[in-house]
Amino acid sequence: AQASCLKPSLCPRRDLGFSTLLGAMAKVISKAELEQHKAPGDLWMVVDGDVYDVSKFAKIHPGGAQILEEYGGKDVTVDFYEMHRK
Repeated sequence: AQASCLKPSLCPRRDLGFSTLLGAMAKVISKAELEQHKAPGDLWMVVDGDVYDVSKFAKIHPGGAQILEEYGGKDVTVDFYEMHRK
């Protein structure tokens, strides 16, 4: 399983909030809404302004689910690239 990107390449960027595409409609995800998705089985995170649902991916993440749970509900762009570009 891969992290589910809700089609960020088709999403408009917004100055406030994060963008994602749910079905065929673009949706802006507020920081408050993002922060609600930080529990095991309900993990969202943002990389480069795009929202990812990593709930299922957490089970097979090479670094373990715990690290994703620690960073869930946040913009993890800087941390993501620090950990994955070595």
